[in-house]
Amino acid sequence: MKYLYILFLINFSAFAQFEKDSLEIIDADFGNWPMRKTTKMDLIDKAPLPGYKYLLVVGLKYKITKNKPSLDSAMMANFGKARIELLQKNETDWHGIFVGAETMFEFESNYFYLKNKIDKKQLKQELKQYFKSKYTNLELCCLELKEDSKWKQYITHIYPQDRFLFFKNNQIAINNMKASGSDLSKIRKIYYVSDFVSKLNVKFFIEESITQKFFYEKTVKENNHYSVYIWQEQVLKLEDINTATNTIYRMSKTHKGKYKGWRTLEN
Repeated sequence: MKYLYILFLINFSAFAQFEKDSLEIIDADFGNWPMRKTTKMDLIDKAPLPGYKYLLVVGLKYKITKNKPSLDSAMMANFGKARIELLQKNETDWHGIFVGAETMFEFESNYFYLKNKIDKKQLKQELKQYFKSKYTNLELCCLELKEDSKWKQYITHIYPQDRFLFFKNNQIAINNMKASGSDLSKIRKIYYVSDFVSKLNVKFFIEESITQKFFYEKTVKENNHYSVYIWQEQVLKLEDINTATNTIYRMSKTHKGKYKGWRTLEN
């Protein structure tokens, strides 16, 4: 039987250069926390841009009727339309740089860096009235303006850190397997791999992984580290893979290791 390896060794600089001047969208739907991160990736090697020292955050809320929020198409369509209007206002009034957005449940935050300080109170009233008059199911819920000349918010929060890049790679891998004809509904062993330097940390990691309902497979000694393989029986569903990724990423970090990715058996 042949192994299909999906081990993600991320080169952050290369990833940041992927499709310059485009937005990268990452869905991180893992369990009860549906989230979408939209980021202007090509700014990471340029940040902070001189002169753009004010961070403007425009928060929108979608009025939902369902009990459990999700990133449904109607909500995302409304957020998308509203973002275009915010971008148009930025072009005419603020003359700033749009760096990204985050959508979670029924909320979306849009981030801009501006050269000049604007009247926050006036803008808040203006946008509140604008969305109230134009949308029946969308409203301005918050507006923040603060100084961030070092672009700390973009570098440490808006730009996706390694965990979100793993989520993106999960999405790519599953889409590729589907395109190649793999049966995603089949229950199969999914092997997750983490690297550690210390044997003691390997021990602690394995013990915690068992409490999280993973099964220990093996530990492979490499040149200067130990690669630990644990597994669960799962279907190739993005939400489930992301949930496992999030859990193992956290456990690996807790025990001073690095999560590397996952693999499964190829049919």
